[in-house]
Amino acid sequence: MDNADGDSGAGLVTVARHVAGAVGGVLDRRAEVELMLDEELPDRPARRTPLVLAIDGRSGAGKTLLAHAAAVELRAGAAPDIAVLALEDLYLGWDGLQAGLDAAAGLLADLAAGRAGSAPRWDWNDSRVDGLVTVGHPLPSVLVVEGCGAGSDTLAPYVD
Repeated sequence: MDNADGDSGAGLVTVARHVAGAVGGVLDRRAEVELMLDEELPDRPARRTPLVLAIDGRSGAGKTLLAHAAAVELRAGAAPDIAVLALEDLYLGWDGLQAGLDAAAGLLADLAAGRAGSAPRWDWNDSRVDGLVTVGHPLPSVLVVEGCGAGSDTLAPYVD
């Protein structure tokens, strides 16, 4: 997709409007969310690395539901190549939050450098690492990172 400058990528306001559609659909407050976007989010030039959105919250708050609703909305419009990264796939067991966030930061650093990123995938049934989570074949224009810790200091340098 091209923006007004002819660059590939999704601008923040364009993406935010589609996410507003998802949030509005979940909360039934779409018009209110879109008005807030008009007032608070200036658009930024498109770029060649993914726009990274983070959805954080407590267990059971609806992070996964919102991430998937946003992905459906974005695939229909601004970012047909959107990807979703579920942080729970990276936590190394019940005590592995920080290790999972460190792995996610490494994956996001690779994406920020314009290349695919990978991190170990945790198998919750067998309590062991089993394969890799890979993002970026090809690079998505938007990546939604969802899970506890998505808004952490560890991931902050990579989140828009």
